[in-house]
Amino acid sequence: MTKLSLSSLSALFRKAVRRLGHDVGVLSGVRYETSFLVEILDRHGVTVAIDIGANVGQWGNELRLAGYTGRIVSFEPVSSAHALLTEQARGDSKWTVLPRLAVADTEGTAQINVASNTPMSSLLPIMSHTQAAIPGSDTVGVETVRVTTLDAMLDEVVSADDVIFVKIDVQGSERAILDGAVTSLARIAGIQLEMSFTRLYEREVNAFELYRRLDEASFAPVLFIPGYFSSELARQLQVDGVFFKKDGLG
Repeated sequence: MTKLSLSSLSALFRKAVRRLGHDVGVLSGVRYETSFLVEILDRHGVTVAIDIGANVGQWGNELRLAGYTGRIVSFEPVSSAHALLTEQARGDSKWTVLPRLAVADTEGTAQINVASNTPMSSLLPIMSHTQAAIPGSDTVGVETVRVTTLDAMLDEVVSADDVIFVKIDVQGSERAILDGAVTSLARIAGIQLEMSFTRLYEREVNAFELYRRLDEASFAPVLFIPGYFSSELARQLQVDGVFFKKDGLG
């Protein structure tokens, strides 16, 4: 008899629930896009999910609720969010929270602009129209944080036989992380990153430039997840794109 993984069983349950006409997000507390993501991670045999810009652990927690049972490694630079993230991961032996750390394209230290709504904190200055469009995006403080690159850190958090998925949610510095992953991209099976349709932070590149960058690195899109919608502008500002290596897709 075929043995099913926990995430596969969860996926079968979610499909059955949807056939009955119910909203799986309401029933389980998980957005249906996250249930799709976990199905994708399971299909590709992902063993470790690296969460860059973890904030207080929302993404990792939702992965767990959706049935992901592999390792999680979280990076978070903002001190208040890092403390809550550490508490969120406590008791989960397969969830590692690294010391306060930002990821970009260089190693050293940097100043991070802390927003009143901490998920909006960024290494980049926020643009004035962003503050008008997104409540809570105003900067209320600045913290000094150590900065590293994926190339410098990857071997410290994964093993040679890991199947690696990287989630990047860093408020405008997504391209910098890709630029600091020159050798790491060859080892990474899949990537999820926040993509902006309009520039929200200074020096941020838009969704189409990120798409081209990943296409050049032989990644293809498999899922798009709605991101921030501005009620003030009646406009979708961001999505999360999920990409996997082209040679691994059917």
